[in-house]
Amino acid sequence: KFAKKIPPGETVLILSLGGSESSVTIAYDGFACLIRPLSVSGRSFTEAIANYHKFDLQKAESVKKSEGLKNQNSADAICMPALSGQIESMVVDLEHTFKFFSHQLMKSRVVSYERVILCGGAAALKSLDKYLSEKLAVPVEVFNPLESEMFTSARPLGPETKENGHSFAAAAGMAVRCLE
Repeated sequence: KFAKKIPPGETVLILSLGGSESSVTIAYDGFACLIRPLSVSGRSFTEAIANYHKFDLQKAESVKKSEGLKNQNSADAICMPALSGQIESMVVDLEHTFKFFSHQLMKSRVVSYERVILCGGAAALKSLDKYLSEKLAVPVEVFNPLESEMFTSARPLGPETKENGHSFAAAAGMAVRCLE
């Protein structure tokens, strides 16, 4: 699915934020050239919110899902104060990973990437795409497998289906992992 979304000559960071594991993949010219694990995950986000606000994990997960990073600059922001350290660290990891790729693997022939694609369950964190786009100065999109021709040609997708496509992708990924 990603290969069809990445035209030849384009360099893209694919940020897979899972519940327990996360990674960044650098795709260049339609091929995955570098995959590196990241220290953040959906679970670590939930734990950070629980620790910061002294919530139990269930309440922290609920707040994470309902609030996300919206209102990040306002006084009533709930998640951003708890997650800012992890998200800033992730941004630094992404920048360092790309610099390694550019200088060491590509010998500085590739000096920038065009965009970031978010996938995995934690990619559903509200406004994470907007926040990362501001920090990285590139477009950030949340991957939705339901936007492929296979699904959209059968019938138009409603807004609720489009909004929950990342959840479908995460569930399908977990199912495939169990089969392996």
